[in-house]
Amino acid sequence: MLDFRIETFLCVCKHLSYTQAAKELCITQPNVTQHIKYLEQHYGQKLFNYDNKTLTLTPAGLALKNAMLNMKQDTLQLRQHMIENVSGFKELSIGATLSIGEFYLPQYLPHYLAKQKNTNFHLRINNTSKLLEALDEGKIDCAFIEGNFDKETYDYQTICLEPFICVGHSDLKKETFSHFEDLFEYPLFIREQGSGTREILENYLTHYGYTLHHFTQVSEISSPHCILDFLKKNKAISFMYKTVAMESLKNHELVQLTIPNFNIYHEFNFIWRKNSIYKQEYQTLLQEMIKGFI
Repeated sequence: MLDFRIETFLCVCKHLSYTQAAKELCITQPNVTQHIKYLEQHYGQKLFNYDNKTLTLTPAGLALKNAMLNMKQDTLQLRQHMIENVSGFKELSIGATLSIGEFYLPQYLPHYLAKQKNTNFHLRINNTSKLLEALDEGKIDCAFIEGNFDKETYDYQTICLEPFICVGHSDLKKETFSHFEDLFEYPLFIREQGSGTREILENYLTHYGYTLHHFTQVSEISSPHCILDFLKKNKAISFMYKTVAMESLKNHELVQLTIPNFNIYHEFNFIWRKNSIYKQEYQTLLQEMIKGFI
């Protein structure tokens, strides 16, 4: 159990606002200020900087945040293990991004769960940013993600390198794309902000001096399945992992567009909070869960 002043500190880290932290914790803003000042005196370090009406963590503040998040996660795990020792049932909470959760894990989870008779399994599917937030708050134990993350904050094991491709309506198989810019004339379906696939596309565009605004029309859809369905009915394009579109490509409902110099692979990773005392347990879990990946 963390000290209540540490809980206040973590809440301020989450919002980077004393006002929002006070609101969430149902305490006054002076109380929040008092808690932070106590911690700064206790550790002998300034934890936040306030400049141009913007609150940021100092290096000492960042170090304390990471240490306390790890401690919070491990404490929650320890409490759960104590309950499991009495009940005989294990509670397992895992996160997965949509592409992995909807197109990869279904191949392996049924076999794993069939062997775990005394396990209550909880799978949370969301985008990368939401899963990292859930992991930091101790709402999930570990996660399968496709998006980018801070490798100084999380331990991880890479599962595979997945091709990231451009796909479109089957009529586009007749088209020739000599340059990436040729794609701009077609409507684009993309995932929401915070998704790994959108981040990859936006980083690629930024590298070459483009933005999403260069496309004639951009539609944001949070479901990969819906994007596939829309592509089959509209002369449009999207960017996704090849496995997501594999069945549609095999059935000739969609086509993979060949674009010169567009050759992207991206990591799928299994992650948990860095320096967790349960590191070995997470690694064993991965080996048991997804033997077909590795």
